[in-house]
Amino acid sequence: TTGEIAWAFLEKHGSKVYVGALLTTGYVLLRRVQSRVVRTSLGALGCCGLFYFAMKLPVGRSSSMLTCSLYWMSSIKLLHLLASAPKEKPLTARDYLFEFLWLGLPVSKNPEPRPLSKNLTENGLVVLMGVSKVFGGIFFAKWLLKCLEKHPGSELMNNLPLTLAYLPLLGGMIFCSTSSNDFQMAAVSLISGDRYRMLEFSRFPLFSKSPRDFWSRRYNRLFGTLLHGSVFSPLRPFFGAPGASFLTFLVSGALHAHVAHVSFGRGMMSSFAFFTVHGVACAVTPAFWGDSVPRPIAIGLTNLFLWATAPLYAGLMLHSSPSWIVDNWSHWKLPFDIPTPPAYP
Repeated sequence: TTGEIAWAFLEKHGSKVYVGALLTTGYVLLRRVQSRVVRTSLGALGCCGLFYFAMKLPVGRSSSMLTCSLYWMSSIKLLHLLASAPKEKPLTARDYLFEFLWLGLPVSKNPEPRPLSKNLTENGLVVLMGVSKVFGGIFFAKWLLKCLEKHPGSELMNNLPLTLAYLPLLGGMIFCSTSSNDFQMAAVSLISGDRYRMLEFSRFPLFSKSPRDFWSRRYNRLFGTLLHGSVFSPLRPFFGAPGASFLTFLVSGALHAHVAHVSFGRGMMSSFAFFTVHGVACAVTPAFWGDSVPRPIAIGLTNLFLWATAPLYAGLMLHSSPSWIVDNWSHWKLPFDIPTPPAYP
């Protein structure tokens, strides 16, 4: 019957329909509400409906991790637009739509296009970096899986030293997984004559001089840009930079706690604790971790802090492996084998 067909359609595409209706309602109706508190509260109530669809996501799938993240990112962007809706010169429907499309395709105009020769040279280096990440990703994934065959994740859950030993391999695998972003960046720049550029996912995070440098400038720049513009900047006039920074990390902690629950079926408290600790670090380290600290020492201390706290969040992926990596970690297929060292320890 027609009703059964409609219900089957909603069962399969209900989340997409709901997100579309929520964003449309936000633009057509909610942004016209005069009271900022009322329109933002109504928007938040609508965003809570996304939790219903997040509950239906299959546990243990990387697609669930991505979908849940997009639910949160869309909600953060919507609430920011509703809370800051200007009375004069409101966003056009096109600009409003692009605010959300940017979350999936972070491309923006480049005010200073590079000359053709420089554009070709620098994008050639970007492609070379992407190719090296392809090989690096396969290398680290094979090496880590070899180690996890000897000591599976269930064993690592009660073995902190071994978890810390395997985290560098996982970190290398995650860093190399952004190879597709390098190829996309080069393609967008070359096709548009460098008039448009795609935001890079990371910018050599191992060279971070402080936790703040790592989160605000170097790692996951898409999410960092969203939080800076939609959470930190609106809160800064009320709480100051340190307070706004800490509250932003609490929002990030809530997001990642939910993502951990959807992705691994556990780890909500440890995930929230991880981002709370890093929020405190980013708020207090500028007081005693300034430019006076030599750069090599600052980089070493930052990486040591990241490594020591990583079991709280990244450890969840290790503890759910090797099955989680085997089921979710896609990589390029090569016609030859890449040798890896023996498992350790």
